[in-house]
Formats: sequence, structure tokens, C-alpha cells
Amino acid sequence: MTQDDAETVDARERRRNMGLYVAALAQMHLERNFNNLTREVASRLCMSIDIQHGEVFASQNANARRMTDVENACRFIAAVWDTV
Repeated sequence: MTQDDAETVDARERRRNMGLYVAALAQMHLERNFNNLTREVASRLCMSIDIQHGEVFASQNANARRMTDVENACRFIAAVWDTV
């Protein structure tokens, strides 16, 4: 997930946040692209793995803030894409 192997509190927290965003994206992808599923997506099964640091991050039940952050980032990227 990251090349930063620093073991500071800030570095660990950044890795944790990145892992939780990736897990939330996995959940978002399933919910939006596999809407014909007969079962509800289990957030605990949507996860990201930081192999370098041996950590697993499962998506949280309360992901509204992360989902909003991702959608806003996508809107911003779409707005400036032609100027890049």
C-alpha cells in the first residue's frame, strides 16, 4: 500500500486510513456493480491487506464519510481531467 516503512504513530495512522479507504472502495464497488446479488454485502469481508506491514483493514459499518470523500475526490478529478 505504501513505501513508507516508518514506524511512527503518524505513519501507522496514515497506513490505517489508507487501508480503510481501500476497504471502503471495495465495498462501494460491490454495492454499485453487483446490485443483482441476493445477499447484502458484508462490510467485514471487504478488506485491504498491507502485506509489507502485515495488517488487514476491514471496511467499517459506518463508511458514509469515506464514501463522501471518495465521491468528492472523483468529482474534482473529473472537473480538472481535461486540464492535465
